[in-house]
Order: sequence, then structure tokens, then C-alpha cells
Amino acid sequence: MPAFVFRFEPVLRQRKAAEDHVHRDLAKVLRHRARMEAQLRSMHQDISQSKQNLGVALMGSIDLKEVSQFASYSGQVNYRAAALVASMAGLEKRIKEVRQHLVEATRARRALELLRERHHKQWRRGQVLREVALQDEIAIQRVIRGSELEVCT
Repeated sequence: MPAFVFRFEPVLRQRKAAEDHVHRDLAKVLRHRARMEAQLRSMHQDISQSKQNLGVALMGSIDLKEVSQFASYSGQVNYRAAALVASMAGLEKRIKEVRQHLVEATRARRALELLRERHHKQWRRGQVLREVALQDEIAIQRVIRGSELEVCT
């Protein structure tokens, strides 16, 4: 029996490769977002730790230089955190776009897979019909040979 050959197999392979590429892009963008979130958490922890340190330093005599340094540091960290949050907002838009591309790539690949399945079913049905026809032909030939033998004797 000949093997099934899907004539659009190269297109299907290309679509799978395109989908894999989009998966890798999405993973890269999600890793970038995770790094940014970790930076943001680190900034918040630094500010919390600095506030605690300042609270301890304010016990007793007040060092205005330390208060000034904390205010300056806190302002810088807040500024960087705000810039990071703005970058993350842009990154979220990029994630949404990449996810949409992934949906489209998956849909295109799946459409070809469904076509492949349909063609395989049709090919298999044709193979079964050919086998049945061949078996019928063999049975008819046996009957004809059997009747020829009866006529000859």
C-alpha cells in the first residue's frame, strides 16, 4: 500500500516553524517583563528598607544630612520606578500584539492540519475502496475459474 503524501506538507512545516518563532518571541517578551517586575520589586524593597533605616536614625538626635540623602534617594528611586512602569505599559502592549500573532499563527497551522486530516481520511477511504474492489475481483476470478473447471469436467 502506498504511503499517504500530503501535498501541502512543506507549507504545514513552514507554518509550524512560524508558530514556534512567535512562541519564542512571546517567551522573550515575557522574560523581559519578569525582569522589569523584579526590578520594580527590588526598588520598592530598597525604599522600604531605607525608610526603616531612616526611622531608626531619627531616634534621638536628628541628622539632617541623612534625612536629605533619604529624600534625594527616595525621589530618584521613585522617578526610576515611574519610568519602569511606563516602559512596562509599552511592554504590555507588545505582549498583547505578540499573543495576537500567536493566535493567528496557531489558527493558520491548525487549518492546514485539519486539511491534512481530511485529505488523509479521503485517501484512507479510497484505499479501503480499492482493497474491497481488489478482493471482489479476486473472488470473481475464483468463481469464474471454478465454473470453468466444472465445465471442462
